[in-house]
Amino acid sequence: MIRQDGLSFCVSQQNPAKVISFSTEEFSDKKTPEELLHFIENYIEYSLAEYEIEDVLAIYGNQLYSFVPRPIFKEEHLTDYLKYSVKILKTDVASFDELSNQQINNVYIPYVNINNYLFENFGAFTYKHASTLLTEFALQNSTDKTKVYVNFQNSSFDVCVVSKANLLLCNSFIHETAEDFLYYLLFTFEQLSLSTAETPVFLMGNIEKESDYYKLLYKYIKEVIFVERIKNIETSTMNSESLHTHHLLLSSICE
Repeated sequence: MIRQDGLSFCVSQQNPAKVISFSTEEFSDKKTPEELLHFIENYIEYSLAEYEIEDVLAIYGNQLYSFVPRPIFKEEHLTDYLKYSVKILKTDVASFDELSNQQINNVYIPYVNINNYLFENFGAFTYKHASTLLTEFALQNSTDKTKVYVNFQNSSFDVCVVSKANLLLCNSFIHETAEDFLYYLLFTFEQLSLSTAETPVFLMGNIEKESDYYKLLYKYIKEVIFVERIKNIETSTMNSESLHTHHLLLSSICE
């Protein structure tokens, strides 16, 4: 998982799904794509030498994305879907994910320097946006009841709202305080006319019951639930906190 405020590395095997090695780097400030690449290069050089890597999946967790209905989607206009909400540099190259069983594409900006490095070292590889994984997970667990899923990180959080196997909203917000977090989440409830007494919020990411963020949220939302750990992955090399914090990363192993 590649975020400006942190990196997570997972080495796994398939059949059965098992985590072999797991490590994280958390940053107190946001790193540039060049600084992130430096950390990735060091990890690959010093921590992956003993492994024979067959497949690589890079997951980008930035706010540089936008969902586009597939009927109006045109691949030649990727940057047009982003230019009004995202600051695009001349060197940026847009990409997109197709959401499973949905007529929606997720257009986003991956870090081209990191993509180039991974291709040079591993050949063809897969990359996705974290909001794609969050949305697909939420849709897989959708019911007739509207549900709000929150993936919380050090300096931002993603909100995905689903109901009856339909995506109602997916957005990301920057936070510095627990009050920021609560404000944007309640704003989302207000915009979608959701009831704080009847609509459950499912949490994943870097948030725990002891945090000020959770305590403040629980005062205003009646039903707050931590997403359950993934049961069909062997994770003996990880602690319980990592399982909850890195749920999206671990869920990608099951694909």
